[in-house]
Amino acid sequence: KTMAFRMLVGSLVLLFHSAVAFHSHFIHIKNGILPLNEGKSTNRINSFVFHHQKLALGRRTAATTSLDPWLSEKDVDTILQEQGPGSMRPNPLVPAERYTSKDWLLCLLTLPTTVELKRVLSQLLANTLFAIMVWVGYIMHPETVGFLTMGLHPGAHLLLGGALGLLLVFRTNTAYDRFWEGRRLWAFLIGRVRELARLGHGSLRGLDREHFLQLVAAFPPILLQHLQSGWKGWAKEENIELRRQADRQLAELVPKEDLSVLLPSNNRPFLLVKMLGNIIAKAYTDPERVREQRFEGRTEGGPLDAAVLQSSLCTDRLQAETMLMGMVEAIGGCERIVQTSVPVSYSRHTSRFLSVWCFTLPLALVDMLQWRMIPLVFIASWALSIIDEVGHLIEDPFNMAFSGTDELKLPQSFSST
Repeated sequence: KTMAFRMLVGSLVLLFHSAVAFHSHFIHIKNGILPLNEGKSTNRINSFVFHHQKLALGRRTAATTSLDPWLSEKDVDTILQEQGPGSMRPNPLVPAERYTSKDWLLCLLTLPTTVELKRVLSQLLANTLFAIMVWVGYIMHPETVGFLTMGLHPGAHLLLGGALGLLLVFRTNTAYDRFWEGRRLWAFLIGRVRELARLGHGSLRGLDREHFLQLVAAFPPILLQHLQSGWKGWAKEENIELRRQADRQLAELVPKEDLSVLLPSNNRPFLLVKMLGNIIAKAYTDPERVREQRFEGRTEGGPLDAAVLQSSLCTDRLQAETMLMGMVEAIGGCERIVQTSVPVSYSRHTSRFLSVWCFTLPLALVDMLQWRMIPLVFIASWALSIIDEVGHLIEDPFNMAFSGTDELKLPQSFSST
C-alpha cells in the first residue's frame, strides 16, 4: 500500500509539472512571442510550428508578423537598429518606364527626335514635296491640274481611309502579339534558369557545381547573342566593335575550354544545354561522383540511407531534365519569332495602299483647301506612316535594340539573375 501511495503521489506531481509547462507554452503562443533565450535553445522547427499555430488561432495578421518566426518583434527591431539605416535597402526590382498623362508635353516636344519619325522621314518628305508640287501646278497651270483632279472628291479618301485604318490596326496588333510572346518566352526562360541554378547549387558539390553554375549564368546572354546574330547590320564593318564586344562578354562568362567548343557552333545555346545535360548525367549516374557529392567523404549508410539517396537522385535529375527541356522549348520559341515574319504580302499591300492614299490626297483636297492642304497632307501622312512603322519596330522584339527602341531591355533581366 505504501509503494502504491508513493507511485500515485509521483504521478500526480508529474502531471502537475506537465500542466504547468503546457500552460507556460500556451501563454507564449497567446502573447505571440517566444523568449529569445528559449528560442536559441529550442529547435527552430518547433518555434516555427508555434508561429503557425498562432496564425491558425487567428490572433496574428501579416502586419504584426515578425520577419523571422522564431524572433519577437522587439528582437527584430533591435537587429535592424544594430545594422543601421542602410539595412532597409529599397527594392532592387526596377519597374518599367510607363507613360502617364503628365508626359503629354514632353512627348510633343521630343517629336522631332523620335526614332519612328527618323525612319519614315523620307516618305513624309516625298508626300509633302508632292503636295507642294500639286499646289504650284494648281496656281501656274490650273487647267492641267484641274483635269487631273476632275472627279476626285474627299469622300472617296474618307471611305478608303476606313479600310486603310483596319489594315494598319491589324498589322500593329499582329506585331504586338509577337512582341508580347517574345517577352513571355524570355520570362519563362529566366524562370527556368533560376530554378536550374537553385537546383544545381543545392544538389551539386565542388567543381561540378562551379562549372554548372557558370554555364547556367552564361545561357541567357548566349541565347540573346544567338537571336541577334542574324541582324542585317551585324556583318558590316562599322559594327565590328559590336561583334568583338559580344565575343569578350562570352569569354568572361565561360571557361576557356568551353569557349573553344562553343565558338565554332552554329547554335551555341543548344550546345550549352547539351553541356549542362552532360554535367547532370555524370553527377547523378557516376558512382564516384555520387559518393563524393552526397556522402562528402563519409561512409555509406544502411539500406534506408540507400533508399533515400536513390529517391533524391531520381527526383533531382528528373527536375533538372525538366528544366533543360523547358530551356530547349524556349530556344525554339525565340527562334520561331526571329525567323518567321509577318506575311510579306500583307505588309507590302498595306505599304502600297498607304502610299497611294497619301499621294492622291493632295489631288482630292487642293480644290477645297488650296495651300492649306499641304500641312494637312503632312500630318495625315505622318500619323498613318508612324502607325505602320511601329508595327515594323516591335515585330522582332529581340532585335529592337538595334533600331534604337529597346523596350524589353533584355540584358537587364539576366544581369540580376
